[in-house]
Amino acid sequence: MLTWVLYPPKFDSTKVYPAIEIFLGGPQGTLSQGWSYRWNYRLMANQGYIVILPNRRGTTAFGQPWCEQISGDYIGQNMQDYLSAAKEIKSEPYVGKLAGCGASYGGFSVYYMAGIHGDVYDCFIAHAGIFDEKYMYYETEELWFPNFDNGGLSEYSYTAGEKGPRGDGKTFGGILQAGSPWSDAAKARRHYTNSPDVNVTKWHTPILCIHGMMDFRIPYDQGMAAFNTAQMMGVPSKLIIFPEENHWIIQPQNALFWHRSYFDWLDRWCK
Repeated sequence: MLTWVLYPPKFDSTKVYPAIEIFLGGPQGTLSQGWSYRWNYRLMANQGYIVILPNRRGTTAFGQPWCEQISGDYIGQNMQDYLSAAKEIKSEPYVGKLAGCGASYGGFSVYYMAGIHGDVYDCFIAHAGIFDEKYMYYETEELWFPNFDNGGLSEYSYTAGEKGPRGDGKTFGGILQAGSPWSDAAKARRHYTNSPDVNVTKWHTPILCIHGMMDFRIPYDQGMAAFNTAQMMGVPSKLIIFPEENHWIIQPQNALFWHRSYFDWLDRWCK
C-alpha cells in the first residue's frame, strides 16, 4: 500500500510530533500530490503535524481490482489498511498522539473506526460522514452510489424483474436496487449489518462532527445523530453545522472557521 507521509517544516527526528491520518472520501479516489483550498495536507503539516495519507484498498491508480475491492465491502480490508498505516507510523519514536480525520466516506470511516480501533487513535474529526447507512440511503439525492457500493452491479442487471410500479424490488423503472436496505444481496446485508451506528457502545475517543445543512449527498442529520450518540455515550464531542453550506465548506468566512475549528480540536487532544 502506497502511503505518503508529510513532515512539518524543519522536521527533527529527535523530537516528538502529533500526527494526522487522513481517511479518504469517495470512496474511490486517490491521495497524491495535489493542492486544494480544502483539506490541504501541507497546511496541516505546517501546523506541526506529521500527515499520513494511505492509499487503502478502493483507491484509484493501482489497478481495477484494487479499486473495486471497496464496492460492497466498506468495512473490510480497507479499514485494516488504515489501522496498519496507523500502527506503523506510531512505531516511530518521533510520533506522539494520532488523530483520524476524513470527509464523506472518510467521515464514515471515522464513525466506524471509532467503534473498533481500541486505543490506536487519540481523537477523531468527521466531516459530512455517514453514521447510519440505512437512513442515509433513504435521504441521499444520489442513489446510484449506495446501490452500487452497497450491493454491487454484479448482483442484478438493469433489466432484472418487471419495470414500473409493479417491480420486484430489485429494479424500479430500470433503477438498480441491489444496495437497498430491502435487498437480499449478500453484500447489501453485510453492509447494513455493519453500519457505524452498530458499534457506538464501544465509542470512547473524542470526536468532532462537522456538516453542512445543505448537504443532500449525506444529509446533515447524519452528523447530528453521531454527535447526539457521542454525547449519550459520554464521549467528549462537538458538533458544528454550517446552515448555508453543502457537502463542501467553500464560502471564505466559513472555510476560515472550519480550519480554525479543525486545528483547535486537534491541538486540544493531540498536542
